[in-house]
Amino acid sequence: MFSKGKGQAGDSSTPATAASGGGATPSILSSDLKITGDLIGSGDIQIDGSVTGNVECRVVMIGEAAKVRGDISAKDVRLSGRLEGNVSADSVSLTKSAKVSGRLVQQRLSVEAGAGFEGSVGRPDAAPAVKTREEPVTETRRTAAEPEALTTGP
Repeated sequence: MFSKGKGQAGDSSTPATAASGGGATPSILSSDLKITGDLIGSGDIQIDGSVTGNVECRVVMIGEAAKVRGDISAKDVRLSGRLEGNVSADSVSLTKSAKVSGRLVQQRLSVEAGAGFEGSVGRPDAAPAVKTREEPVTETRRTAAEPEALTTGP
């Protein structure tokens, strides 16, 4: 009802479907849409407009003219537009037109020459930079006659 037939000129769902591995047609937010609020779904989404809020879907594609301010959580993320926020995904791709400011937490990262990125990159299984000690350390001072100066543990 609202989409053009397969193969017609201007069919914007074709590249998105191919990028997501085929199958279901993604939800498309066109360039004239401005959305404030979280977008949550189990399928694929292609954002060509402006979103202020968090996005949680299986596959998220941010078009060249798109602007997203919020966090993205997905299996796969392909960024071609602007993002101010954090990404948590299995796979993240930054195309040459991407401009990203935030933290990327992913298993696989690809960055095309020309992409802009300001922030940090990490893996979900990476240990924190500073690990806290779980067992207390007890310190015992001894005199010079006793050889041990420090004892740890119970």
